[in-house]
Amino acid sequence: VDVWEFDSLLDEAARLEAEGVPSLALERQLSALELYRGGLLAGNVEGEWLHLERQRLHIRFVSAAVRAAELLLAHNRTDEAIRLATRTIGTEPWSEPAHRILVAGHLQRGDRAAAHRAMERCHDVLSEVGGAVDESTAMLERRLTSPNG
Repeated sequence: VDVWEFDSLLDEAARLEAEGVPSLALERQLSALELYRGGLLAGNVEGEWLHLERQRLHIRFVSAAVRAAELLLAHNRTDEAIRLATRTIGTEPWSEPAHRILVAGHLQRGDRAAAHRAMERCHDVLSEVGGAVDESTAMLERRLTSPNG
């Protein structure tokens, strides 16, 4: 039942965003994200269908969490955005957008030291998989390292 509600809320959030009301979409996303508890039926049943469903839900969670955190930052709900970005990174350590939100959130709070640490962790994680940061992250890093920040 939680999976159906999760999907329904995210579908409604997508519809609301498409209609140009992201603030209403945000509330649906946050409600959906509260329902996500990790791997579906973890430790119980195994099988190809379950693996695919876990993966689908995981991808939906990460995507919705990143978008919700972006909207939270835009609404100056910085602490919530930071918590959500941290949760997302805990679920998907290689989510560069989640790392970027974490850095941006710390900058928005005025905590440049935490922003530097978050950017360093982003680089460390991406280097584990052999990836370079994308242009959006590079732009944020330039902002972070500029004296006028």
